[in-house]
Amino acid sequence: MIELKELKSDQACEMAALYTQCFEDSWETSFFKDKLEESCFATGAFLKNDLVGFIFVQLVEDEAEILTFCVDKKNRKQGVGEALLQDILKQSKIMSCFLEVHSQNKVAISLYERLGFVKRGFRKGYYQGEHQKSQNISQDAIIYGYSKKMVYL
Repeated sequence: MIELKELKSDQACEMAALYTQCFEDSWETSFFKDKLEESCFATGAFLKNDLVGFIFVQLVEDEAEILTFCVDKKNRKQGVGEALLQDILKQSKIMSCFLEVHSQNKVAISLYERLGFVKRGFRKGYYQGEHQKSQNISQDAIIYGYSKKMVYL
Protein backbone atom coordinates (compact mmCIF):
# COMPACT_ATOMS: atom_id res chain seq x y z
CA MET A 1 0.00 0.00 0.00
CA ILE A 2 1.32 3.44 -0.96
CA GLU A 3 1.88 5.95 1.84
CA LEU A 4 2.23 9.67 1.09
CA LYS A 5 4.54 11.70 3.33
CA GLU A 6 6.13 15.13 3.25
CA LEU A 7 9.77 14.96 2.17
CA LYS A 8 12.44 16.86 4.08
CA SER A 9 15.81 18.19 2.95
CA ASP A 10 17.62 15.17 4.42
CA GLN A 11 15.85 13.05 1.77
CA ALA A 12 17.25 15.10 -1.13
CA CYS A 13 19.71 12.35 -2.07
CA GLU A 14 16.85 9.85 -2.55
CA MET A 15 14.96 12.42 -4.60
CA ALA A 16 17.94 13.11 -6.86
CA ALA A 17 18.51 9.38 -7.40
CA LEU A 18 14.88 8.75 -8.34
CA TYR A 19 14.83 11.80 -10.61
CA THR A 20 17.91 10.49 -12.46
CA GLN A 21 16.21 7.11 -12.96
CA CYS A 22 13.13 8.78 -14.46
CA PHE A 23 14.62 11.47 -16.70
CA GLU A 24 17.50 11.84 -19.16
CA ASP A 25 19.04 14.75 -17.30
CA SER A 26 19.85 14.94 -13.61
CA TRP A 27 19.32 17.42 -10.81
CA GLU A 28 21.92 17.50 -8.09
CA THR A 29 21.13 16.54 -4.50
CA SER A 30 22.12 20.07 -3.47
CA PHE A 31 19.41 21.54 -5.73
CA PHE A 32 16.66 19.54 -4.01
CA LYS A 33 18.12 20.19 -0.56
CA ASP A 34 18.48 23.94 -1.06
CA LYS A 35 15.01 24.35 -2.57
CA LEU A 36 13.37 22.33 0.21
CA GLU A 37 15.06 24.53 2.79
CA GLU A 38 14.11 27.77 1.00
CA SER A 39 10.95 27.89 -1.10
CA CYS A 40 9.66 24.45 -2.06
CA PHE A 41 7.95 21.45 -0.61
CA ALA A 42 7.66 17.86 -1.76
CA THR A 43 5.43 14.90 -1.14
CA GLY A 44 6.82 11.40 -1.50
CA ALA A 45 5.07 8.14 -2.24
CA PHE A 46 6.49 5.23 -0.26
CA LEU A 47 6.00 1.54 -0.79
CA LYS A 48 7.16 -0.11 2.42
CA ASN A 49 10.05 2.26 3.19
CA ASP A 50 11.14 2.85 -0.40
CA LEU A 51 10.58 6.17 -2.17
CA VAL A 52 8.80 5.21 -5.40
CA GLY A 53 7.63 8.67 -6.49
CA PHE A 54 7.51 12.31 -5.55
CA ILE A 55 6.08 15.64 -6.56
CA PHE A 56 8.24 18.74 -6.05
CA VAL A 57 6.38 22.05 -5.76
CA GLN A 58 7.20 25.73 -5.45
CA LEU A 59 4.43 27.78 -3.87
CA VAL A 60 4.03 31.54 -4.26
CA GLU A 61 1.03 32.76 -2.29
CA ASP A 62 -1.77 30.49 -3.54
CA GLU A 63 -0.18 29.47 -6.87
CA ALA A 64 1.81 26.26 -7.16
CA GLU A 65 4.33 25.39 -9.83
CA ILE A 66 5.11 21.72 -10.12
CA LEU A 67 8.85 21.75 -10.77
CA THR A 68 9.08 18.01 -11.25
CA PHE A 69 6.98 14.95 -10.71
CA CYS A 70 8.18 11.37 -11.11
CA VAL A 71 7.33 7.77 -10.36
CA ASP A 72 9.84 4.97 -10.75
CA LYS A 73 9.23 2.83 -13.82
CA LYS A 74 8.20 -0.36 -12.03
CA ASN A 75 5.46 1.47 -10.07
CA ARG A 76 3.87 3.40 -12.93
CA LYS A 77 0.25 2.89 -14.01
CA GLN A 78 -0.69 1.85 -10.47
CA GLY A 79 -2.20 5.12 -9.25
CA VAL A 80 0.94 6.45 -7.54
CA GLY A 81 1.20 9.55 -9.74
CA GLU A 82 -2.50 10.28 -9.49
CA ALA A 83 -2.39 10.00 -5.68
CA LEU A 84 0.55 12.42 -5.50
CA LEU A 85 -1.06 14.95 -7.83
CA GLN A 86 -4.45 14.80 -6.09
CA ASP A 87 -2.74 15.30 -2.73
CA ILE A 88 -1.27 18.58 -3.99
CA LEU A 89 -4.47 19.79 -5.63
CA LYS A 90 -6.63 19.18 -2.56
CA GLN A 91 -4.45 21.37 -0.32
CA SER A 92 -6.52 24.37 0.70
CA LYS A 93 -3.62 26.81 0.34
CA ILE A 94 -3.31 26.00 -3.39
CA MET A 95 -5.83 27.77 -5.61
CA SER A 96 -4.07 27.30 -8.93
CA CYS A 97 -1.27 25.21 -10.30
CA PHE A 98 0.82 24.98 -13.46
CA LEU A 99 3.46 22.72 -14.93
CA GLU A 100 5.30 21.88 -18.12
CA VAL A 101 5.17 18.40 -19.61
CA HIS A 102 7.08 16.86 -22.50
CA SER A 103 4.81 17.05 -25.53
CA GLN A 104 5.31 13.33 -26.21
CA ASN A 105 4.49 12.16 -22.64
CA LYS A 106 1.00 10.87 -23.43
CA VAL A 107 0.55 9.07 -20.09
CA ALA A 108 1.24 12.23 -18.06
CA ILE A 109 -0.87 14.38 -20.40
CA SER A 110 -3.79 11.99 -19.98
CA LEU A 111 -3.48 12.18 -16.17
CA TYR A 112 -3.33 15.98 -16.13
CA GLU A 113 -6.34 16.35 -18.40
CA ARG A 114 -8.34 13.76 -16.43
CA LEU A 115 -7.72 15.77 -13.23
CA GLY A 116 -8.84 19.06 -14.76
CA PHE A 117 -5.65 20.63 -16.10
CA VAL A 118 -6.08 22.69 -19.26
CA LYS A 119 -3.50 23.49 -21.96
CA ARG A 120 -2.29 27.06 -21.54
CA GLY A 121 0.56 27.22 -24.03
CA PHE A 122 3.76 25.72 -25.41
CA ARG A 123 7.48 26.16 -24.87
CA LYS A 124 9.43 25.40 -28.04
CA GLY A 125 12.66 23.51 -27.44
CA TYR A 126 12.14 23.42 -23.67
CA TYR A 127 13.55 19.93 -23.07
CA GLN A 128 17.08 19.09 -24.03
CA GLY A 129 18.48 15.97 -22.36
CA GLU A 130 22.13 14.99 -22.50
CA HIS A 131 21.60 12.82 -25.59
CA GLN A 132 19.74 15.62 -27.39
CA LYS A 133 22.38 18.22 -26.45
CA SER A 134 25.08 16.26 -28.24
CA GLN A 135 22.90 16.18 -31.36
CA ASN A 136 21.59 19.74 -30.91
CA ILE A 137 17.99 18.47 -30.66
CA SER A 138 15.31 19.77 -28.32
CA GLN A 139 11.73 18.79 -27.53
CA ASP A 140 8.70 20.96 -26.92
CA ALA A 141 6.79 21.29 -23.66
CA ILE A 142 3.10 21.88 -23.14
CA ILE A 143 2.15 24.24 -20.33
CA TYR A 144 -0.85 23.06 -18.33
CA GLY A 145 -2.82 25.01 -15.76
CA TYR A 146 -5.32 24.07 -13.09
CA SER A 147 -7.52 26.43 -11.11
CA LYS A 148 -9.95 26.16 -8.21
CA LYS A 149 -10.88 29.81 -8.68
CA MET A 150 -14.21 30.69 -10.22
CA VAL A 151 -13.89 32.71 -13.38
CA TYR A 152 -16.72 35.10 -14.29
CA LEU A 153 -16.94 36.59 -17.75
